[in-house]
Amino acid sequence: GIERYHFKLSLAAKDPDLVSIVAANGRTVAGATADGIVIWDNNEFVFARRFPLTQPASAIAWHGDTLIAAVPGIGLYFFGDGDPQFVPENARDIAVVGDTLYVAAGVTGIATYDLRSPAPSLLSRVDAGERNFARIAASNQRLFATEFPDTVSVYDVTGATPVVMSRFKEPVQTIAADGTRLFISGTLFDQFGLPSETGAPIRVFDGASFVTDYRDLAGPPAKT
Repeated sequence: GIERYHFKLSLAAKDPDLVSIVAANGRTVAGATADGIVIWDNNEFVFARRFPLTQPASAIAWHGDTLIAAVPGIGLYFFGDGDPQFVPENARDIAVVGDTLYVAAGVTGIATYDLRSPAPSLLSRVDAGERNFARIAASNQRLFATEFPDTVSVYDVTGATPVVMSRFKEPVQTIAADGTRLFISGTLFDQFGLPSETGAPIRVFDGASFVTDYRDLAGPPAKT
């Protein structure tokens, strides 16, 4: 299920729905389940709405009071006050910056959508057919897109269309962006697909330049 905690880590509320990812906009919390999206009111953490999906969402994000859900191989769903909107897209991951939506669309590249109108409109698509993007993170200066298991592409997004600046190798499964900085967490995999940890769970880059890392000295995680 999903649980809500106060800042002092005291349990405030919980819900039995099994969710894999969550997103909040301050007023509302959304969670992706195996068969759809569940939304809770954030004030009292009570159930508000449920939207069914034929496949699980791989990413969710808010644009104002509209929730955007990415479903790989199917498309983007926009859940707002009215009927949901749908845009066909191989949406594996998404990032919202202001009124702009960036989509990691696998081999169909990086898609950029304008969210200022009632219906999202496609602004550009770059690197289609050349890469296989799985994760994406963005700020108002940079966009970072990754390919499993260890390729990171850096784009300048200060212009009308994302422009590639550099690419580098780094184990990556999870990313986040802030300004020109990229935060990475990733695991090494050998030729047989067996994992090993890097010893630095969070690594920080400025563009493609390594800045620092945060090392876990607490020992292995507890098994569940």
